Amino acid sequence: MKFTKIAKAVAAVALVAGAMPAFAQTAPVFTIAPSAIGSASGNFDANQISGTSSELLHMNAEGTGHYGSGWLNIGSFALNGVTVPKTGLTNDYNLYVTFDLTDAYRAGTGTGINTADSVNDLTSLNFKFYADTGFNNKYIAASSAGAGTEATVSGTADDILLGSGTLIKGVAGFNELLGAHLNSTQTFNVTAIGSQFFAAPHPFYNIAFDEFNNTSQGASVNGNLVAINQASGSIDFNGNAVPEPESLALLGLGMLGLFATTRRRAK
Repeated sequence: MKFTKIAKAVAAVALVAGAMPAFAQTAPVFTIAPSAIGSASGNFDANQISGTSSELLHMNAEGTGHYGSGWLNIGSFALNGVTVPKTGLTNDYNLYVTFDLTDAYRAGTGTGINTADSVNDLTSLNFKFYADTGFNNKYIAASSAGAGTEATVSGTADDILLGSGTLIKGVAGFNELLGAHLNSTQTFNVTAIGSQFFAAPHPFYNIAFDEFNNTSQGASVNGNLVAINQASGSIDFNGNAVPEPESLALLGLGMLGLFATTRRRAK
């Protein structure tokens, strides 16, 4: 009798939750352990990582999209919008991301590719997340002048790979003032040392959310080259512990089915 009451209650809650619309939620909290990469700083919690990026895009031969690469230099951690102090970041270690991407121009947006209000759908985005403990890296900003200058990071031989990922879905483009933007979601797969640095939860969140934007001064278009600099934004993570609404609905249906079966056997 107790089981049937519990089953009916769980099923009802799951079905109601599955029927509810999805609303934006606060990014989940994670724990960083700087000691994993040799820092003397203690563990801390955060739910946001902020930085600035640079990238150079090349328009493909067909004029239907871009390919390119760049970097993101991490500047701070925050918890619910408040910067977390004394994390060791920029004092005894640095963090950065390198990435490459491709996109496809969304027909009918703006007046063509690389114009105001044009939109590009990301078709690939691969990234690697590193720790620089030697503070010997140099960040070369992208430029569209002449033959173009790639956005690169040098002095990386002793850097530590913490994780990597690939695109799930993303979009980029220009606003009406030709300021550039990029928003995307990726998988996030930590290495062995990365799982120590990203100390909790275990397993770590597997989806990173990016939101990078700049003003019109940060983007420069020259023929088939687009240099995007001074793009600031943040990364947070999406938790896996709570089932998606679809999963909750299936759980509810399963519990109702189990309840019905148990009831027939009891008759």
